[in-house]
Amino acid sequence: MRFIKTVMIIIIMNSPICVAETFVETIIDLSARDAVTIAGDKLYASNYNTGAVYQIELDGTFSNLLNNNSRGPAGIRVDQNNNIYIALYNQNSILKIAPDGTESTFASGVREPIALDWDSMANLYVSNFAGDTSVTKISPDGTVSAFASISALNNISSLCLDDNDDVYVTSYFSGDIYKVSSSGAVSLFSSSSAPGYAYLQFDRVNQVFYATVTNTNALMTIDMTGAAADVINTPDGGSLDGPIESATIDSAIGLAISGDGKHIYFATNTHIRRLNIADPTIDQVRPYFTSDESAQAKEGENLVHQFEFIDPNGDSLQLSIESLPEWLSFDGVDSVSGTPGSEDAGKVFGLTAELFDGFATVSQDFSISVVETSNPPPATPPVQQPTADSGGSGSVGGWLFGIILLLATGLRREMV
Repeated sequence: MRFIKTVMIIIIMNSPICVAETFVETIIDLSARDAVTIAGDKLYASNYNTGAVYQIELDGTFSNLLNNNSRGPAGIRVDQNNNIYIALYNQNSILKIAPDGTESTFASGVREPIALDWDSMANLYVSNFAGDTSVTKISPDGTVSAFASISALNNISSLCLDDNDDVYVTSYFSGDIYKVSSSGAVSLFSSSSAPGYAYLQFDRVNQVFYATVTNTNALMTIDMTGAAADVINTPDGGSLDGPIESATIDSAIGLAISGDGKHIYFATNTHIRRLNIADPTIDQVRPYFTSDESAQAKEGENLVHQFEFIDPNGDSLQLSIESLPEWLSFDGVDSVSGTPGSEDAGKVFGLTAELFDGFATVSQDFSISVVETSNPPPATPPVQQPTADSGGSGSVGGWLFGIILLLATGLRREMV
């Protein structure tokens, strides 16, 4: 049986982000090699199918530490001196990459290595995917020795160690997790209805295991008693980010936990995503928009629209605008401005405003309708009013003179 397509990841440092709401977000699209920023962390990821091993920096830039499809990189670990250890599945060996980029074979003679983890004495443990379902132990000087064989499992997909240096192993084809004590004694630790675990990691802060289940698109926890529970279970798959109640995942495989236990990173065939665990000590409230969701502009006239928003926690906010029309520009702070042309009259332009407070992103759909500027009606000429001192029959003076003349004529006739 050959190793299936996988991406495995490991986090080296902690992320300082603390949240009051548990939610999932996508960190990077590996297939497009988009940059990712994880504050205070370096992210290492391997892709067996492409042969690539990535190192992703704080500023979002990343580099290929390895790009050789024939070697089949799988599990990764980094020691305290920043030496990187990579399980080369196709070459039955463990590769070591020094901080200066120098490559060397740290150990050989392991059978189809797939997952790695350290104990407290810097011994490296390797899960061998081949039919012997064994765990190999490699001392700091590279000496290889057999540690345990778990015959009850069809294969070993992953392993991790707890604070007591006990080893826990999983299989792709079983919901059973076996525990191997530091002395080599094997026992069944947990049994669940999961069809099989792809990857297992131990959260040392919260003393709980996390596991990915590829076949059912699930992320699970297993407590120290062996009880398993779903964190996310979306049988139909998907890649929807958001609150834990509505988020979906698809074929999660690789798994890593930040040192503070607040962030769970998991890899799918196309993305690396992060589950941010709510911190009960934080009363974090999301920001929200207070401005209207629409505005009206007139062709040929400059429009200035300011977005208004509030953050109840007083966090610094960053606004971004998507889908701006050509005639409109964003000042990078809180306003858009521009002058629509005659060709824009009668159109409605849709935008998306996104607000980020350092913890979560909220969005608002916004529309701008452009109306045609109406032509003003022709001016009405002023009506000329008669003046009191103007003469003629059409004037007030002429009218009074006519009345006086008539009265005088009538009086003269009576006298005659």
